[in-house]
Amino acid sequence: MTYENIVKSAEKAVKELEYKNVQEHIAVEVDVEGEGEGAFYIEFSEGTVKVEPYNYYDRDVLVRGNANAILNVLNGRQSLADVKDEVIWEGNLSKAAMLKDILNSRKTEPEKKAVKKASSKKKTVKSATPKKK
Repeated sequence: MTYENIVKSAEKAVKELEYKNVQEHIAVEVDVEGEGEGAFYIEFSEGTVKVEPYNYYDRDVLVRGNANAILNVLNGRQSLADVKDEVIWEGNLSKAAMLKDILNSRKTEPEKKAVKKASSKKKTVKSATPKKK
């Protein structure tokens, strides 16, 4: 898996989390080790989230480990306890606890469908053209 694929997968997984109620700022730097190594950050702030392919030097939490374990936690396939030997978490403990709560949340099916419907609608502009004879 390439670094770019890891960042895209992380961004997709994070969008499935329930983060709209997060009003506090939480900055998480993720350092991927091994295949696809590199750093990216996840930032929760005022009900929004963004994932960017950069280091975050003033981070609240640092997560370091292999890509598969990190993505499995972000996707909800494994819990933090499942990957405790593969992923290291360090930094502000209260922010890490908030991050844990976010990671344990998932959007419900109606919310997922609403997001898909809203994003899949495209406006088309139709203009009447006379038929040629």
